[in-house]
Amino acid sequence: MKLVKLPYSSARDRIRDADILLFRGQSWYSRIVEAAGRSLYSHAGMAALWHGRLHLLQSTAFQDTKPLLSYVVSHRPGQIDVWRFKGELPEDAAVEVVKTMIPMVGRGYGWRSLFRTVLYHVPGLWHLMKPDMNDLATTPWRPFCSEAVAAAYSWNFIDLCPNHADRVTEPGDLPRGGRLEYQFTLQ
Repeated sequence: MKLVKLPYSSARDRIRDADILLFRGQSWYSRIVEAAGRSLYSHAGMAALWHGRLHLLQSTAFQDTKPLLSYVVSHRPGQIDVWRFKGELPEDAAVEVVKTMIPMVGRGYGWRSLFRTVLYHVPGLWHLMKPDMNDLATTPWRPFCSEAVAAAYSWNFIDLCPNHADRVTEPGDLPRGGRLEYQFTLQ
């Protein structure tokens, strides 16, 4: 994948509701997530347009879950890739995906979900555990970042990672699912 870097001022009008934002980190924690997930990415979020302002919807333990995207890009230039659902996602479907994501990011961070996902990386232990493959389960749980993104799409009948449980979706699984296209990197 060849990176296409665009300044936020040029890219802002190209970003749509429900576009997926994947982050490349620089912290030690981000490097561990990227290595464990065999991916360039350590965090995932979703774009949402509210009252003419572009926001980042994200499930995170340490910061605002709905900050302005311009603020996030100013602190992480060149580290955020914009991905979009392949094919045509009607505007009303994108709005529904965003509406589904909003309450999920307000539930708090999914430490339990993250711990369960980490256990799948322990050699031999994954044989003893079976992930919940029902992507449409409505049981309230606190998801971590990429779980929330995958579930918001699944609950609107769009499976971003076919044959993969939403409840263990890591940031790198989203582009590997084959249903997304890279658009550009925010500078």
